[in-house]
Amino acid sequence: MQEGKLKFKDIFDGGRILEIPIYQRAYTWEEKQLKDFLEDLKNQPEEEKYFFGTFLFHNKGEDETGFRKLDVVDGQQRITTAIIFIKTLLDIIKNLDITEEEKRFIKRVERRYIKDEDIYKLKPSNNNTAFFFDYILNDSKPPAFESKAQKRLIKAKEFFTNELKKLSKEELKSLLKKLENAVVLVHTVSNSKDASQIFELINDRGKKLTDLEALKSFLMYKTSLSGNYQLLEKIEDCFSNIYRISERIEGKLDENKILSYYVIGFLKWTKEEEYSKAKDFIKELINKNELTISEFCKELEETFYNSKKIVFNEDNIKAIDNLKMIDRIAMFYPLFLKIYKNSDINTLEEVANLTYKFAFVSLVAGLRSDTGRSYFYTLARDFDGDNPEELINKIKAIFDENWWNIKERFKANLYNIYHGNLAKYILFLYENILREKNNQKPLDINDYFENEHRYKLSIEHILAKDIAKNKFSSKFQNEYLDLIGNLVIDYQGANASKGNKPVDVKKESFKQNNEFLSQQEIEDIEKEVENQLSEKFDWENEEHVKAFIKYRTEKIMNTIKEIDFLKEIFD
Repeated sequence: MQEGKLKFKDIFDGGRILEIPIYQRAYTWEEKQLKDFLEDLKNQPEEEKYFFGTFLFHNKGEDETGFRKLDVVDGQQRITTAIIFIKTLLDIIKNLDITEEEKRFIKRVERRYIKDEDIYKLKPSNNNTAFFFDYILNDSKPPAFESKAQKRLIKAKEFFTNELKKLSKEELKSLLKKLENAVVLVHTVSNSKDASQIFELINDRGKKLTDLEALKSFLMYKTSLSGNYQLLEKIEDCFSNIYRISERIEGKLDENKILSYYVIGFLKWTKEEEYSKAKDFIKELINKNELTISEFCKELEETFYNSKKIVFNEDNIKAIDNLKMIDRIAMFYPLFLKIYKNSDINTLEEVANLTYKFAFVSLVAGLRSDTGRSYFYTLARDFDGDNPEELINKIKAIFDENWWNIKERFKANLYNIYHGNLAKYILFLYENILREKNNQKPLDINDYFENEHRYKLSIEHILAKDIAKNKFSSKFQNEYLDLIGNLVIDYQGANASKGNKPVDVKKESFKQNNEFLSQQEIEDIEKEVENQLSEKFDWENEEHVKAFIKYRTEKIMNTIKEIDFLKEIFD
């Protein structure tokens, strides 16, 4: 294949097929990138040269069909998008009033870019290959999606379909011509060593590599210098698996964080800078021969695999779900990952219970979210699996020795929980305690993070904010309105229907046709407060409402105090 400055159409000659290697990422472009791609083509004057970027290919020689195969090392997102664009554009033109000559033109374009007889001209060699052929390059509709990449591929096809339908035949042909004649800068190499070196150079001057991509390139280049092609294959397999896992957990756990967690748990760091700049520290250790490439690949793949197990809580450890709900799990990932590798599920479950206890108590106590971080990171680094009991005792020491005066601070703050995620979580716990006592199915983490509006959990004020602002003092509004005793959890849809209605109106909704036991008991609590006051309860009487909120706050927190792991704090 020619090198240097070419036209985009020159990449796709008749005897060549392109393949995206399995170790590359799946499709990542979202609507923003698609819009930019289309707008660039629309705004480009046809008589001027449009630069479509740099492409790097690895020449793999002829395949069994006689076609010359090129692996796409850099530029796979743009090439994939271009093929989806061309396929969609041709389909739209076919449905217009076209001449026989235009039909022959479409056939030629399809043979060049889409399919030559039974040979597809672009093959994504990963889990999305069949999906790409069946649902993107053909017109079948997918029954379901197995990955976010598949959703993005379909979204790209839908985006171009919707946008290109708005254009005339001449406008469509003009866009195709601009893309075919776009200037590209092409590099072709015949071995992985050169591909890795050029890949890093290209991206250092332009698009920023992710840390994972930069590490993969570094490892492949370093390995190719030694001529160890067996290790090169191992690196490619390793990163292929890592990218597939990364795609599954996308949006739930960032891959750069996993890289940092790997350093924290598995390498002998001595200062924060080493794990905060994980890529640089790993490269430094490999260059010093203090970490082998084979060992690194094996451990990193295991780390991604076990991270996925934590993300989806595949071992159903309740404390892990609880840590996610209070948004305090990040600090404990390195320790959990180390236990997955060096110990057993029983140890993991016990440690998860202890870390959840620490996280919840420190959150209520008002400690900073990073309190204890360096301690838990050190525990992760030093745990080798030989003595799980010692690890457990080191975590228990936080409470046994009352570090940060954590017990007293917890007690002092427990009755002063206001509107926010902590209040939502405590109300969630309280609701489940009531359900357990009544032999009803508890809410779970899926309920907690439900996004569908109708069933999304939110916090409802018993006495509405607007009513309080109009009738009650500023002291009440500052000290009582958002206190947990005036809050209930509710579905967002039901919450909206209650709105700013008076409590006497809301009570019917709280009591009837309501699955939340913590709402059903509100009228009973009102009667208990009424007995204490020795007069009829009035929701327009500020002192009455204060008494209700205080009483209910104490009832909720006294119930929470009976949770097993909190009892010892009050002994």
